[in-house]
Amino acid sequence: MSLSTINVLSKNYQSNSQITPVNFKKQAYFGSESVLKSKTGIQSIEKTLIVPYSDVLLAMHKAKTINSLTFGSKNSGLAFGNQPLEARSEIIQKNKLSMISKPNNIEAFIPDLTESDEKLKSVGLEKEADGWHVHNREWFPNALDENSIIINYGTLADGRPDIGFCSKEEFSIIYADTEKYNNGNISYVDANKLQLNQKIKATKCAAGEFCMLPEGTVLKTNEGELKVKAGEAVMVNELKNSVYTQSFEDGILKRYIADPMNPASGRAFELLNKFNEEKSKMSPEELSSAHAKLCDDFNQINRAVKLFEIYKDSATQVMPKTLGEEFKFTAKVVKTLDKEVFQKINAMDFETRLIQAKKVLNEIKADESLTPAQKDVKIAAVQIRLLPKSNSHQHLKGSVPQETLLERAKQHGFDDEKINAIKAAYTEGEEGFANLDRFNQAYGTIGSPIRTPKDYQAAVKGIIEEAVKQGQLTTEIRCAVVGQRDELGNPLSPDDATKNILQAIKKTCDEIKAKGGDAPKMGFTLLGYRGKDWKPEEVLQHAQLSTKYAQEYPNLKFGFDLAGPEDTGYSPKFFKEAFETITNHNKSVKAGESKGQTVGITCHAGETPTCDGKEGYLAVRESLEMGADRIGHGVQAIKDPVTMEFLKKSGATVEICGVCNVSSIPVNTKGLQLHPIIICRRNRTEKNISYHPF
Repeated sequence: MSLSTINVLSKNYQSNSQITPVNFKKQAYFGSESVLKSKTGIQSIEKTLIVPYSDVLLAMHKAKTINSLTFGSKNSGLAFGNQPLEARSEIIQKNKLSMISKPNNIEAFIPDLTESDEKLKSVGLEKEADGWHVHNREWFPNALDENSIIINYGTLADGRPDIGFCSKEEFSIIYADTEKYNNGNISYVDANKLQLNQKIKATKCAAGEFCMLPEGTVLKTNEGELKVKAGEAVMVNELKNSVYTQSFEDGILKRYIADPMNPASGRAFELLNKFNEEKSKMSPEELSSAHAKLCDDFNQINRAVKLFEIYKDSATQVMPKTLGEEFKFTAKVVKTLDKEVFQKINAMDFETRLIQAKKVLNEIKADESLTPAQKDVKIAAVQIRLLPKSNSHQHLKGSVPQETLLERAKQHGFDDEKINAIKAAYTEGEEGFANLDRFNQAYGTIGSPIRTPKDYQAAVKGIIEEAVKQGQLTTEIRCAVVGQRDELGNPLSPDDATKNILQAIKKTCDEIKAKGGDAPKMGFTLLGYRGKDWKPEEVLQHAQLSTKYAQEYPNLKFGFDLAGPEDTGYSPKFFKEAFETITNHNKSVKAGESKGQTVGITCHAGETPTCDGKEGYLAVRESLEMGADRIGHGVQAIKDPVTMEFLKKSGATVEICGVCNVSSIPVNTKGLQLHPIIICRRNRTEKNISYHPF
């Protein structure tokens, strides 16, 4: 797996669907503005259509651009606007947690509804046109019938009996005989054997399930549709396919406790109690934001549990408790998936990959050794492999396929010691580097076999071919162009080095297309190094080269990047002249004074806790002030609300790579319970409130 950022290529993509094994029968929706490109050409869709999910993927790969395309599973619930969720909906099933009721003692009896009105009113019932009701209509809106059993919880403050009711069947699986319960024997009451008006003492002794869903989620309850409010949990009764909501203070926390056999349940109740303690101090806006955070935290617990179920650590049998541990568990899962799924779906054209995917899905379905959780994650891996993607952060030397890299090392006559050092650098990345400097040292070791034009050509070829297998529709390669040498060891000019890479990109894409493959749209970003061991003028040189070749190659997208160790290097403002070179070129292009395309500006900023002796988030501000369209990593921005607001208003894209931020260089996210991408997602405006935590 390369250290690169893989993004789904559409701001409108909202699918939470899962490809059904064998037959790909999921369906997707297209709106009236969708445009598809198939073998027969471009087709504008004039009305909403429902088409097979596999056709959606094929169309997206053929179209190469899908900015106006929205699709999702027919049954994906939240992923599809306000489709009501039921207890058996996939989202709820995959995110619910267990709990147990508090062992409260009650008195119960089956009422004789044929008795006089006076008699029935004396026990607390109220008569309506449709029959007899208890006074608490919020919790018990329906009328009683011959299958109802009344439950007396005690006396209300106004002296009335606090009563509710349920069916005989439900009572029989929830309430145990109190006398036997007090003696340590749980014996559930068979309500069908009770006589009319026969009063019994019982103790609630039942398990339940609940989950947290975003505010505004629509639920289909037995009494109609309702929306989840901030500060409410969703209660789940799968047996009856029933869901309803309860507030924390008067509902779930009053009536239930954590399941002692489920550590995740205990952690979830801690979150609910903390929220409940703090909510009285919150404004309505703060309450909504806190509820969104609670949903994220709740689902992080579930992710950790699911990871443990998928890949248990046989040595310690412990569940991941920190963000770092969660990522390491995930790395183990991904290694297995890479071998058992990804490498089996590796054709250079999408139609063949689709055939390969169907074969893998059949294998998953037939494998009886897999648990349901393991099957789910393998099916999801197939879907991820097929989804169209955009790669916006691909460092050339750091993402060369390992087999290509080792082959070039052998061509240069590397001895065993040097080859083992390269392998060790890959391994160290899996365990986590102590700091960015150590990462850069390992990066240098890994990149050491990439020297000559042939090396760069092989690297570019390996990266693009892997991009095709991953389903990338756009791929941007970035690197510095100083340091290249010819076969005799003589340094190449930056111009010749740049041309060599551009020619390698064109040659590889042409070869893929000639063989019927799906070559991605390509971009090239020239990278200036901010380290104090480099010459600052070389950063300016890379900026000048990017504007020069943007004019010479008008059909290729160019960019400029400032990278290197922030904590020991120069801050962005130190390279003001380089940034001005780009912005002046872009103004000239927009004014029609220069040919070619504008040059994008990205900047590694806010990746490390500090930058040139200052707080790391200040580098994000400086980069935006210098005209950056994108920010590389930017994880430190969450530490400063002013920077977050500046980032939001700028409209800049943040290039996120969780593996790098958490596993490779763990100091950059040390102490965080969530990856900053979750927190950034909360930093949204009212006009952009699409939100899906699953």
